[in-house]
Amino acid sequence: MESIDKERSSTRSFQLFGWAAFAASAPFSLRLAYEQTLLTWNDGPQLVGFAMAHLFPLLLLLGMAGFLGGSVWLLVFGVKALRKWLKNQPQLPRRVWMQGLAIGTALVLQMIPYSAWITATIMIAGPGQHGPALLSYAAADGDTLLVNLLLNRGVPVNATDDGRATALNGACVTHRTEVARTLIARGADANMAKDCWEIPEFRAKMKPIVPGADPFATFPRVPDTTIYVNGNGSSVSEAPPLPSAK
Repeated sequence: MESIDKERSSTRSFQLFGWAAFAASAPFSLRLAYEQTLLTWNDGPQLVGFAMAHLFPLLLLLGMAGFLGGSVWLLVFGVKALRKWLKNQPQLPRRVWMQGLAIGTALVLQMIPYSAWITATIMIAGPGQHGPALLSYAAADGDTLLVNLLLNRGVPVNATDDGRATALNGACVTHRTEVARTLIARGADANMAKDCWEIPEFRAKMKPIVPGADPFATFPRVPDTTIYVNGNGSSVSEAPPLPSAK
């Protein structure tokens, strides 16, 4: 009788620990899912977790603690279930198994890759108004599957993102040559991707640059010299001499 009471007490403590881990990790998991689906679809690609760290730092800390606690709980749960199975003992109560399913779901949500969330969102809701930005993100990330999905859903292959760069340019910046080949095969214009000039394979597909011309001339640049404005409104490239001390 005493051993049964001890086992019940141990099971109760085990469950309480598991629910505490779930309570800490579930809101964090839901926030991550929100950032990678709805927020991405509404506002474009996100630095996942960045906004949470600034707006909800406690949620982030609790989520990390919950992930660690939940992982430990699942490990102990698995050991207990395996031991009972090997010894032909009655298995853990059904409520403990349901608790394990809930904790496992919360942890798995945190481990799903960002690209998988984006893919699922696009398949359900389409690319939305930030399709070009998502295409550039997918190209720079080397995700050929997502690139093809976005193109198949109507995103123009030569569309530019908020930084006025095409997806092909993003692929060349990160040297994702397979994705770059895919984009070119689907009609991407290499002449709109200035960074592809650095890759010989794609340089051959670009128009020759006029000798002395800057291949990045279409991008805004900071002047090499400081411009000083005189009192009369004229400008000079060198600072006027300082008055000498008397």
